[in-house]
This record gives sequence, C-alpha cells and structure tokens, in this order.
Amino acid sequence: PGKFHEWEPDRHHYPALLDLRDRYRNGSVATTSFWKQCAEAWDLSALQGKAARFGDGLVLSMLRDGLHNRMVLPSGRSIWYRKARSIEEVRRDGSVRVDRRTFIGKRSTGRLGVLDIHGGVLTNNATQGTARDVLFDLIMKIEALTAKGWPGRIVIHVHDEVVVEAPSKPAQQCLDDVLGLMSEPPDWAPGLPVKGAGTLMERYGK
Repeated sequence: PGKFHEWEPDRHHYPALLDLRDRYRNGSVATTSFWKQCAEAWDLSALQGKAARFGDGLVLSMLRDGLHNRMVLPSGRSIWYRKARSIEEVRRDGSVRVDRRTFIGKRSTGRLGVLDIHGGVLTNNATQGTARDVLFDLIMKIEALTAKGWPGRIVIHVHDEVVVEAPSKPAQQCLDDVLGLMSEPPDWAPGLPVKGAGTLMERYGK
C-alpha cells in the first residue's frame, strides 16, 4: 500500500489501483522502458561512481560528482541530486537488488530530508527539465528579435506559455513570427519535432 502515497483505505480500492497501474504500464512500453534506463543509470553512478549515457540517441547522462548524482540534460544543463544513494538488499537466494534509491531534497514542509526516488520520478525530471530548456530557447530567440527593434516584447511566461505584448497593427505579424520560432528546434536538439499555437488577445487569458 505504501507504493501509492495518496492511497486511503476508506476511499480507494487497492486492487483497482494496481489494475490501473498495470494497464498503464502495459500500454506505455516505451515510457516504462525509459523508467528502467533512468533507474539503471542512477544505480551505476551511485554504486560504482561511473558515468552512464541513456535515452534514445544516448542524449542524457548520469554522472557521479562527489557524493551527488547529476543528470545532464540534452541542453547541457544539469539536475543535481544531493547525496544520492542506491541501497541494496541481499535476497534469500544470495542475489542482490537495489531496494531503495534516495537523495537529500526539500520536503513538503520546506525542510531538507531524505527523499525516495525511482525511475518514474527521474523520467518526469528529465521530461520537465528538457521542456523548460526548449521554452527558454524560444524566450531567448524572441528577446534577440526585440533587441533588434522587433515591435513585440515578452511580458510574462506561464508554465509552457509565452505572452508577448505588441502594438495592434503589427500584432498578427508578431504572432506569426513567434509561431515560426516555435517550430524551430533548439541548436542542441536538431530534428526535435516542436510546434506551438497562439492567438491574439487584448488581455491575458486561457
């Protein structure tokens, strides 16, 4: 039951949760395979201090840096895991397996403590981190245009959105320019399929 942190006996039927979990894993083979790659890379770095490359095209790396694991994203930016560990368990038959993976991170209380991590969380970190870097690349391209006299300017960005303010007359052209930039992958990810959508509004909204 502890595998599901929000499981509540009086509200959730545990076998049903297991069924949903298994259906997702069986229908998402590429994702669950990547989970395993992330976990194996973590273990290689934490246990042996070795660097591991993984992912399609081996575009990700896990490095050991002192007591810490460091995931290097395709952009070259790193996500650090302080005092990363892989805790092994010896089974009755004498075989050894990793029973737990931990690092020092911020708890929900705001204080630092030991946190568990697994391949699914590492997959989320890699995905969200790379998505952030793609958005940052777009922001830098728009900022470069603005610096050259382009009439639009970024006023805010919200999650995966960029809000550009522009005068009414060239607004459509500014939108078209931004959509064009959205379809250009970053230099560090040639061939990455990227595309965006946008609209003209008089004030920010969804």
